[in-house]
Amino acid sequence: MTEAACGATRRVAAFIQTTMIMWDVQRVVRCDLQAHGPEQDHVGHLAQVSEDLHSVLSWWARWRDDERAMWFGIIADCPMDSPDDQDYCTFFRYHPGACSWAVGDPEEV
Repeated sequence: MTEAACGATRRVAAFIQTTMIMWDVQRVVRCDLQAHGPEQDHVGHLAQVSEDLHSVLSWWARWRDDERAMWFGIIADCPMDSPDDQDYCTFFRYHPGACSWAVGDPEEV
């Protein structure tokens, strides 16, 4: 069964977009995590930094609904594969909630 993603969005400041231009950062980031309550931070994928056979690194943004601030960081991807080995998790290492293969677009679930 697929769980709905949170889907909360936040605009990424123009300064961040310009600073990270080499990674083609999007203007609006959406929380990719499984739907959650207000006590948990929102986290959205901004851009992939590197990919090789041993490690995938990505820029992630983190924010809270009640704060204007956003935090940015490069985090390794989750190493989990789906139970049927047909997919891998595209979220960050040690993310809360379900892995990406079990989380769907909130508008489609």
